[in-house]
Amino acid sequence: MVQTRRFDTSNDRTRSVARALCCLAALAAAQHVSADVLDGSRAGDPYGPAIAVQQVQTQFGDNLSELNAAYGVATEGAFLKVVLTGQVENNFNRLNIFIDSVVGGQSTIGPDTNNGGLNPPTDFLAENYSGKGASASENGPGFTFDSGFEADYAIIARNGNFGGNRFDLSFLSIGNDSVNETSNDIFGGSLTGVNASVGASGIGVGYDNSNVAGVTGGTSAANTAAALAVETGLELWIPMAAIGNPSRGNTILISAHINASNHDFLSNQFLGALVAPQGNLGGDGAGNFNNDVSLIDLGSFGGNQFFALTVVPHCDSVVVANAAFDVNRTFQACGDLTVGPNVSLTSPGVFGFFAGQRISFVGDFDTDTNLSAGTCGQDLCTTGPALESSCMPCVGDICSVDPPCCSNSWSDACVAAVESVCLLDCP
Repeated sequence: MVQTRRFDTSNDRTRSVARALCCLAALAAAQHVSADVLDGSRAGDPYGPAIAVQQVQTQFGDNLSELNAAYGVATEGAFLKVVLTGQVENNFNRLNIFIDSVVGGQSTIGPDTNNGGLNPPTDFLAENYSGKGASASENGPGFTFDSGFEADYAIIARNGNFGGNRFDLSFLSIGNDSVNETSNDIFGGSLTGVNASVGASGIGVGYDNSNVAGVTGGTSAANTAAALAVETGLELWIPMAAIGNPSRGNTILISAHINASNHDFLSNQFLGALVAPQGNLGGDGAGNFNNDVSLIDLGSFGGNQFFALTVVPHCDSVVVANAAFDVNRTFQACGDLTVGPNVSLTSPGVFGFFAGQRISFVGDFDTDTNLSAGTCGQDLCTTGPALESSCMPCVGDICSVDPPCCSNSWSDACVAAVESVCLLDCP
C-alpha cells in the first residue's frame, strides 16, 4: 500500500538526501520502496550479491589498500553503478578501473598522444602501462588484459595530502583521446565524502574508508566470508552516456586493481581476483620494479581479472534535477527514477515518485509538501510475477482494465499496456 507522508520542514527547509531517505524508510514497511543512496557504501542499497570476491590477502597494506568485493548494476539509459568495497591508501596509490562497454578498445594499453599513440596523457597512465615515454622503461609490449577484455574507458581514483587532504578522480577514454577529465579535491578538502557530479561526464562518487575488516595482510588465500562482510569503499554512478550508451542485454566488463602512485608497481589486489597464493605483481609480474607495468600480461595468471554486468532494460528513465516545483506532479519510471541534485518541492503541491525498480536520491532534497513514493520490485517493461496495483499509478491503471496483471502474472499483454494505457515508452 502506498502511503502519503508530510515532511515537516518548518525548522529547516533544506533537507539532505539522508533525511529524505529517512522519511522514505518509514514507508518501506508498508510498500516496496527501494532507494539507492550515493554514499560510498552498499548498505541499504539493492545491489544484490557480489559480482566478484577477493581471493588473495593484500600485500599492499591491510585496511590500507585492499579490494574486498564488487557490486553493481547497469541500467539502460541511466547509470552504471558500482561499489568496490575496501579502500585505497591515502598516499596517492592509484585505484584504476578499466571499463569495456562498447565494441573496440585496447586489449594491450598503447602509448599516449605525446608518445605516438592514441590515448590521452591523463595522469601518465598510458605512458606507464604502455612502457612508452620519458619515465617508462621502453621494455613493452604494454600491459595486457585477459582474453576477451578490451578497455574503452578508465577511471583513476586516488587520495592523500598535497597542500591539504584531497581526493582526485580522472576519467579517460582508451583507444582514442576523446575523453580526458581530471577533477582534483572533489570532496572539498576531505579524503572521504560524496560528490554527485564529477567532471564534464557527471560521474557520481562516494568514498568511505572506514573499513577495518575484510581481507588481511599477506599473499595466501583470503577469507572470502570476511571480504563479503565489508560494506564500505568506493561507489561510482557513471552515466551510461559517458561510456558509449550500451543497450539492454549488452555486457559491460570491468577490471579493477590497485597500483602505486606512479602507475609503476602493481599490487595483488584485483577484481576479478588473482588466484592464491599471489604476491604483488610489481612491474614484471614477479614483484620486481621495472619503472612501469608494461611487462604485465594478465593472461599468464589464473582466472579472469575482470567481472561482468549485463545491461538491464527499463522505459522512461526519469531524472528529476535542478528544478523547483510548486504544483501537483507525479513522476513515474518503468525502471529507475533518479531525484536530484537540487530539487525543491513546495506547497501547495502534492508530489509522487514511483518506479518499477528503484528510486535514487542524489544531493540536496528540499521539501515542504506531501509526498507519495512507491516501487514495484521489477521493471514494467519485462515479464514476471503479478504486481500489486498499489505499487504505482501506471500498474493500477493497467490492472483496472486487465486484472490478471495483478493476480496471475505480469505478461506480455501487461508490458504492452505500459504503452497503450500509461502512454509510457518501452524501448
